[in-house]
Amino acid sequence: MKITSISNEEISVFCHVKGAESIGEQTIQNLITKGMTKPEWCFLVKDEQNIIGRVGFMKGGSDIQLIMFGLYFPQSDDAARFPVEVFNLLKEKQIRNISYHLDSDTENYPEKLNLLKKAGMQVIQTKKSYILKGEDYQKRETNRLIYKPLSEVGKEAYLEALKRVAEETLDREDARSYEKSGLQKGVEEHYDLLQDLGDPKDTWYLAYTHEELAGLIIPQKFNDKVGAINYIGVVPKQRGRHYVLDLLDKGVTNLFNRGITRIIADIDDLNMPMENALEEIGFKEENKIWVLNTEL
Repeated sequence: MKITSISNEEISVFCHVKGAESIGEQTIQNLITKGMTKPEWCFLVKDEQNIIGRVGFMKGGSDIQLIMFGLYFPQSDDAARFPVEVFNLLKEKQIRNISYHLDSDTENYPEKLNLLKKAGMQVIQTKKSYILKGEDYQKRETNRLIYKPLSEVGKEAYLEALKRVAEETLDREDARSYEKSGLQKGVEEHYDLLQDLGDPKDTWYLAYTHEELAGLIIPQKFNDKVGAINYIGVVPKQRGRHYVLDLLDKGVTNLFNRGITRIIADIDDLNMPMENALEEIGFKEENKIWVLNTEL
């Protein structure tokens, strides 16, 4: 088993490994252009003649925290060696933390979960993935909140709003990150990651009751048909008033107006208030997600 990082000329090979789900070459090029990934963070594993596995990594808030993607294990008895050796190579590049989101619709996901655990990764959170289709949407008659886009309020106001929402977050992965980095730094890293993922500044909203902050919503467009509720939160003092339904209404309407027909929302499976809100407006549970992490 030989593991090597790719060159620019090998991007196509990396994207179309036999047996693995294809990745759009333009997607990888865009990530490289944005500084979200590098060829040296993308690896191929080969036997004597063939490419038998691959894995890539993208920035997860800072250059020492990476998120794994495109994982395809080699079919061999020592397959768990593959991520272990890749992690060692990344450690030499001063990477210190790796995370991965494993979806239950991934082929052979139980085997992949077991192999990642053998490689030293730990499950730090489980999530539920919800889907909303246009015909299922239970639209609210009125929206009680006033919305201002990031382009109007500015970065500092948005960072402060993220900080207020994060103080009592019900998302275990976010809470773990903020505890590790400190709330201020963790929020700044989260903001940078969200910015790197894209979407215009006029689709990131702060929500107010008159002039008092109620929460925020970031709807994200993945492609022509699929979008997501990338981030949503209500400030602690405003909770219990069902403003999350108004925020969801704003995000969902924004995405449908941009031609989206399928909206994803992934939530911590212990976040019952958000689960109830999603189901109330028509989202349906589709998959389970395991969030794995390892310190290098």
